[in-house]
Amino acid sequence: MTSSALLKAIRVVWMPVAVIATHWLAAAIFGHQRQLDPFFHLAGGVAGADALWCLLSFAPAEQARRIPHRTAFVVGSVLVVALLWEGGELLSDRWRGTHIQAGPFDTWSDVALGVAGAVIRSIGRGRV
Repeated sequence: MTSSALLKAIRVVWMPVAVIATHWLAAAIFGHQRQLDPFFHLAGGVAGADALWCLLSFAPAEQARRIPHRTAFVVGSVLVVALLWEGGELLSDRWRGTHIQAGPFDTWSDVALGVAGAVIRSIGRGRV
């Protein structure tokens, strides 16, 4: 891997890794603090969208243009990841006896905050 490719890879993953690492560190120090969930879900949406916009910016212009409605692609991709994440939490609650989710409102507000973060980041890119 060239240094240029390594720098591009770091640029793509740094924000999602920072959000997850900060969440993990805060949970390790303070325990799970449910009142912080809205911040982390919003930040996760921003981070996921940022990573996707970076990937699109590194693609040759001709390839990037092949994805119509790039904003919808980015926001939709964040939605899919949020749904998978929440599904994993639900499975963990059911099969492992964890208590990650506080109910349907908690789950759907987490998804909505992730999508809102993606929209905010897309607006920040001037792409909405």
